[in-house]
Amino acid sequence: MRMPLPVHTWSEVHILFSLVKMSALNQAVAAAAAEAVVRHFLAGVVPIFIWFTSNAFVSVARRRPFRWRRSKDGLGIAVFTAADVSPQAQHQSGDVRGGSCDAPVQLFLAQESDAVLNKNILFRYGDKHNLHFALPEVGNYFGGGKHTFKAAMVRSSPLNKVTPNIFAIHTKWDHVEVKKVMPEDTLFVTIVREPTALFQSVFSYSMRERVLGLTLDQYVRQVNFKQDRSFGYLGYNQMILDFGMPLEDVNNLTAVREMVRWADEQFGLVLVMERMEESLVLLAEYLCWELSDVLVLRVNSLREKFKPSISEEAWQALQQKLTPDYMLYNHFLERFNLQVEAFGQARMAAAVAKLQELMALLISTCNFVSKEASELREGQKPWSDKVSVQSRESSSHLAPAHQLFH
Repeated sequence: MRMPLPVHTWSEVHILFSLVKMSALNQAVAAAAAEAVVRHFLAGVVPIFIWFTSNAFVSVARRRPFRWRRSKDGLGIAVFTAADVSPQAQHQSGDVRGGSCDAPVQLFLAQESDAVLNKNILFRYGDKHNLHFALPEVGNYFGGGKHTFKAAMVRSSPLNKVTPNIFAIHTKWDHVEVKKVMPEDTLFVTIVREPTALFQSVFSYSMRERVLGLTLDQYVRQVNFKQDRSFGYLGYNQMILDFGMPLEDVNNLTAVREMVRWADEQFGLVLVMERMEESLVLLAEYLCWELSDVLVLRVNSLREKFKPSISEEAWQALQQKLTPDYMLYNHFLERFNLQVEAFGQARMAAAVAKLQELMALLISTCNFVSKEASELREGQKPWSDKVSVQSRESSSHLAPAHQLFH
């Protein structure tokens, strides 16, 4: 059975892969899987746009022979475009695939503004295939994390008349401005995360306890939704804000419902961080990918002893303050559940087991081990010593990454 998909019309489109940045899983796919995918691509390039907001990452690719069909931009693909994305319509549709399995699809990677992933996966691939990148004039965010994206933020270059192939810089979403930069007829995919867990991660990441001298309990009780946005933009209801909701409208639930409705129309597939393995299976099904193309390695995660604790009273207060984010999350969680149901429980269990098997193979073959950040050499450490890191041990007997998956 095919999964329900919010798409009903064929068109020749360029894919736009949109992602929400997650804190706990903040690096993606080992080079092994990516290299295996790259070898199967034919010549040609599809423009890529990768968008993330404050809470998630996913790294994805597709391996399948295909034929290019030239569009006015010189490149084209055949996939479904989103048209009706209500959970009910999806449940009736029964098809998760984004079009023909023979349709050409390019390698997509997303990251959390991490240099390792940029160099090893996304930028390396772009350089190898002579791709064009959309980059800001300064920094590693479009808008510095505070302002919504504007087409004018893209760095000027002699190649400005060439449509970017890869847009992989964090920004606050503005659909109209994005369309000015990237090709028309796009397919959007994004990820959501449980709002309370997201906020706890943001609180820890921005070191608010050390900066403000407040515990998480005290912060929730004393700081309202407009106060003390860390670095000027991180705080309560980060997901809905990064979708483009103005801060002054966050507590207007009518406006929030409209934003959720808009997001439902724009994003053809919405993954759920808490259900990552199922999400990756659905993503592979959606684009006819191999499971080996959607492997995700938890590169670093906050160690349990450093996770901020919170009382039941503060937990309930925090959930109330995060109502807008919960409206967004719960809508897409319902939609996700319908897609899993349509996919089939037995089939999903088998696919997840296979995915876990491939991950175990990747970890053992590449000799990944878990280390505390404090154990790493200078230059290898992440932003915080509070995290555990998956590190690849040097060994002369390791198989080349590209030999892992054929």
